[in-house]
Parts: sequence; C-alpha cells; structure tokens
Amino acid sequence: MSKEKKDLVSKLCPKKGKIFLVAGKRTPFAAFGGSFSNISPVDLSVLSAQELLKEINLDIHFIDEVIMANVLPVSSDTLYGARHVALKLKAPITTPAFNLNRLCGSGIEAISQAKNLISSGARNCVLVTGAENM
Repeated sequence: MSKEKKDLVSKLCPKKGKIFLVAGKRTPFAAFGGSFSNISPVDLSVLSAQELLKEINLDIHFIDEVIMANVLPVSSDTLYGARHVALKLKAPITTPAFNLNRLCGSGIEAISQAKNLISSGARNCVLVTGAENM
C-alpha cells in the first residue's frame, strides 16, 4: 500500500477495528419495463458510483475491491458486472471485483462481504454497488 493511501486510511479510520459505511447513492426507482429498461445494470451502477466518489472526493485508486450485487443479469456485461464497473470507473486493472447473487438479500450480503474483507485486514476500502434492470 502506498504511503498516500496509508495516510488516508489512518486519517479516515484512526481507531483500528472500526469500520465505517461512508456514503451511499442510488438511482431513482422506475416502473417495470420503464425508463431504465434500456440501460444496463452495470451502467446504472457506474453512474451512481461516479456520483458517490465525486461527492466524498475519493479517487478510484483508493478502492481495494469492488462488489456488485445483482440477481438478474439482463445484459452480457452484467455477468462480470463488478469487473466492468471497476474498469469503467477507471480503477487499476489489478483491482479485484466480484458479483454476488443472493436473491432478495444481495445488497445486504454485499455490504456484509465488504465488512468481512475490511475486518479481516484483506482490504481497507471496498466499493459496494448493486443494480437491477427489468
């Protein structure tokens, strides 16, 4: 981990063992088959993630991993959605990413997995996203 990244982590999390949910963004709800039906879940996730990163002034290079919750992959890019989100956000190609499908519990499970990665010391900053497009 770079010195700049360590300094930021120390500043954001001065007490070891503390994990914070820093911010959240979401797209509006739309009707089934409605105004978002031609936008892929990956692109919806990218839009909300871009706004989140901009709002909290966090460079994508500080993200250690990307997790995407998605139950119904309706486009070919959604099969590897988390990877596509990371790359479209211009994360380093080495940034790990994975999709999670747990039916109605995907979003909360994705947050739980991020917490586990951070509490184990494997990661410092995880971007969790999720989208459906029906």
